[in-house]
Parts: sequence; structure tokens; C-alpha cells
Amino acid sequence: MKKYTFKIVVNEGCDEFWESLEKENKTGCEEVYREIKELLEKTGAWHCDGDYQNCELTLTDYSNK
Repeated sequence: MKKYTFKIVVNEGCDEFWESLEKENKTGCEEVYREIKELLEKTGAWHCDGDYQNCELTLTDYSNK
């Protein structure tokens, strides 16, 4: 079975999502985790390339056992 391990880096942006975290004095860890999980379930939600890149997706490991 093939196994792919990725690392994703998300950079804080300037919109209501990030501003709401600041207002509520939250780190955003739980909220970002939830957002990433939701994004993984949607097609076309990633912006890891192009002019408006907001994430970095990296393959960190691959195995075929």
C-alpha cells in the first residue's frame, strides 16, 4: 500500500477569520485545524500555487509497502 505524508504551512491572512481570533484572544490552533480538515473535503479549495498563495504543501514522506 502506498502512503503519502504531507506537511502543510498556513500563513495568517488579513480577513475576518483571523481578526475574530485576535478579538477572542485565541491562538487559532483548533480553528485552523478544523478549517484544514474542511478544506481537505472540498475540491479546489487549496491555494498553494499562483499569485494568491496562502499555503505551502510539502510531501515529507512516501512509502510503498
